[in-house]
Amino acid sequence: DYEILNHRMLLTVIEKLNAIEGAYGGNKSS
Repeated sequence: DYEILNHRMLLTVIEKLNAIEGAYGGNKSS
């Protein structure tokens, strides 16, 4: 159960980081 929780938290953090990058850098990555 811990592994699934950590994975979900990791995905959430990555999504937030991607959102911040998108806000500052525009749509360069995607």
